[in-house]
Amino acid sequence: MGEPERASIWTVPHPQGGWGNRREGSNRYLSRAHRKDVAERMGRQAAKLEGAEHVITRRDGSVVERLRYDEDGRLVH
Repeated sequence: MGEPERASIWTVPHPQGGWGNRREGSNRYLSRAHRKDVAERMGRQAAKLEGAEHVITRRDGSVVERLRYDEDGRLVH
């Protein structure tokens, strides 16, 4: 039996402007930034630390990219 899957970190438009990062299934934001590229960096770092998937969306909610990291913070192909 493998490790339980960790909740993905999503980089999404923040309801109060800019971009934010939140865990899948949660309405609470882990971080927020005015620029998308900054929010993506923060989301990627959180996903690496947690060994989780990082999902990046467009303003319309469609997924741009999914990156999965292992428990050591390495990108899984």
